[in-house]
Amino acid sequence: MLKVINDEEFKNKLVESINLLCNPVIKTLGPMGENVLISCSDKEPFITNDGVTIAKNICSEDKTVNSILTILKEASLKTDEEVGDGTTTTLVLLKSLILNGLEKIKEGIEPLKIKKELDEYLNQILELLAKEKIMPTKENYLDIASTSANDSEVGSFLAKIFLKTKDEKAIKIKESNNTKTYTEKINGYYFESGVARKIFLMNQNEIILNNCYVLLLDYYLDDLNSLNDIYNMMIENKTNLIILADSFSEDVIETTIDLNSNNDFKIILINSIDYVEKKKEVLEDLEIITNAKIVKYQNLPDINDLGFSKQVKCDLDKTIIMTTNAKNLKAHLKKLEKLALSIKEPYYLENLKERINNLKNKIIFIYVGGYTKTAKKELMMRYTDALCSLSSCQKGILYGSGLTLLKISEKISDKMIKEVLESPIRQIMKNNNLDADKIIKEIKENNYQKLYNVKNNCFENIYETKVLDAYLVVRKTLETAFSIASMLLTTSSLVINEQENKNIIEI
Repeated sequence: MLKVINDEEFKNKLVESINLLCNPVIKTLGPMGENVLISCSDKEPFITNDGVTIAKNICSEDKTVNSILTILKEASLKTDEEVGDGTTTTLVLLKSLILNGLEKIKEGIEPLKIKKELDEYLNQILELLAKEKIMPTKENYLDIASTSANDSEVGSFLAKIFLKTKDEKAIKIKESNNTKTYTEKINGYYFESGVARKIFLMNQNEIILNNCYVLLLDYYLDDLNSLNDIYNMMIENKTNLIILADSFSEDVIETTIDLNSNNDFKIILINSIDYVEKKKEVLEDLEIITNAKIVKYQNLPDINDLGFSKQVKCDLDKTIIMTTNAKNLKAHLKKLEKLALSIKEPYYLENLKERINNLKNKIIFIYVGGYTKTAKKELMMRYTDALCSLSSCQKGILYGSGLTLLKISEKISDKMIKEVLESPIRQIMKNNNLDADKIIKEIKENNYQKLYNVKNNCFENIYETKVLDAYLVVRKTLETAFSIASMLLTTSSLVINEQENKNIIEI
């Protein structure tokens, strides 16, 4: 059965969808924005002011509305994926663009003409935006992180760590197993897979093996007979050994546990990473840093296949292997860095950069603590948002609180675009029960040399303010909002094929 929605009915559903998605999210904009409580059937309720998280959890029982929501959510998700922040501002801009655009259509202006104008104005806006950016100082990094996290303590803690690496992919944010937030500098190569059984940790949180042989098996190990020579060498020399394999049979695990309990040395079994491509990368890296040889299923492992590490740390979630006199590490890194120059896809490039940092021992973990799971999750989102903003601001920063877009609006002739560019500052003031008209008037009278700091409830000189935005984030919010708005404003029909359960939007 096909359900077709055309023209006026589609426009009404578009308005319903934009309000349903944007209204809860845009209330979080600014340092004094509200939180949102999210309740899902598959997890515990939690509180957040993270725009992309809120957007992901909004849906409707109306299939028509849900179809449009899918497109609208792309705006928030795309911004978050590429720059990790700016979701809320994107939706503020998008709502203004669509509602104003629909009014123009009602006045008789052709949708394709509106799209053409939006494209032209976006190019003009981006050119003006580039002229407004400035390069950040060390203090600016701290301010950016504090503003993004809406927490000066988080901002200060994170900015100091980031300034040591200047690389977002070198910092990993994890949940702490207690109430404290702390850091761990990884001295070695780490991968997210731990011991095959908790008993290998010897009733501790982690196990540390010094002067350890390494065996890399690219298969499921279900027979210890193939390792007789290697195990005998460990027993004779009382030497530690770790074995990395896809997984292990119960017989292999139990026999190894018995050996550990009866001898001074330790043999630890570690599961490989499930994801095939990631497993391949980890094995290749470990082969280099330990001077081991990867053993395939059809081959019998022998002593010559063993690698070595001065120290190995294992817990249930991750393994850290210290690099030991790796002969080919420099050449391996050079190859990966050359590969990074040719990769265009952001996801693969980010993974490769993280891999390179890992091989260079640049990884730092931030373990975020809290008294409840809800508190930890909310705080982790703050750290994640702030980290993404810090990374983005390396390309430049802008004066925040909506000031830069307001300033650009002065150079735009179109009334609708002016209103769109003013929408972020107006929403920030609305979220704080402030008179936006009065504040905007004073900003203009001071020739944009002052902005309004909502958190401190006062005007500040732009050269002294700590209210800053990352240039890349603001640029991406504009590009995404204009792109999605152009697409939806030139859409007149929605076709739902309920039988095949597919949503198709025809433009």
